[in-house]
Amino acid sequence: MNILFKVLWFEDSPDWLELEKNFLDYILENHNLKSDVTHFSDDAFNFEEILSNNYDLILMDFKLARNISGIDIASKIRDNKVITDILFYSSDYDGMISEIKTSIPQIDGVYLAKRQNNVFNDKLERLVNKIIKRSEDIVFLRGFVLDYTSDFEMRIQKILNVFWENATSEEKKEIVKRIEGISKSKQDHLERHIIKMAETDDVLKYANSTKNFFLSTSDRLDILNDIFKILMSKSKLKRIEGFKSFKDFYLNKINVYRNKLGHVDFSKDKAIKVSGKNILIDSNLHKQLRKNIREVDAKIQEIEKIVLR
Repeated sequence: MNILFKVLWFEDSPDWLELEKNFLDYILENHNLKSDVTHFSDDAFNFEEILSNNYDLILMDFKLARNISGIDIASKIRDNKVITDILFYSSDYDGMISEIKTSIPQIDGVYLAKRQNNVFNDKLERLVNKIIKRSEDIVFLRGFVLDYTSDFEMRIQKILNVFWENATSEEKKEIVKRIEGISKSKQDHLERHIIKMAETDDVLKYANSTKNFFLSTSDRLDILNDIFKILMSKSKLKRIEGFKSFKDFYLNKINVYRNKLGHVDFSKDKAIKVSGKNILIDSNLHKQLRKNIREVDAKIQEIEKIVLR
């Protein structure tokens, strides 16, 4: 799971599915996650699709239309080495238990619930919470944040390129001014390093500690803020406040955590220091970073709709 909680759902009643999906969405919003539901109403599905998707949970009406048994579908899923948790539910709870007893261990790793809304909802919530809790470890968190920051940075880079291709000559002059300022700053910075390097005996160590990237993430965000100003002047961005400080928003929501998590020692670190504060690496941090990523993703999607259309 990333910011999406992927569910494979077998249910032949559209009304009941819609009702319970609303409850699932409610549960996931409390964890700053969104649902991604793949729905089937019978056994007419492609196993290749199931095998190629890493579902977080499988929900299954025990008796589908045409008397299709959930046991048959679950057995095929388990035969294909898919070990995702399965929640069976049925209005005939006792009958479901009797049938399932004969199918264990072929369909191990299953949970059972009555089809009654309150009973089903309680079991669904406890199971979803357990699955999320199980996923919240530091290795996953670091990979999760790094994956999204990489995606965000590539999207920002594309936005800059597309804007440039479609910019007027006057708009390009504004961007050139920014890049010239960045170039001058980097030139001065590099010249200072050259002088310092000439004064030290540890030339390799000094050079090896210096990052030689021309446009950093911070630089691209400066250029992006200039693009926002241009778009605002043309009334293409109406919610000015949402973009006026996008650089700080991005760095504080994403970059500072990416940098800290990139240097975590799995064997001993229990917290990271952000803005002078020690933040425990726990469920609250997972939840906060999912929230941050969703907020940044939403902002980038808004500008993509304007620049990349």
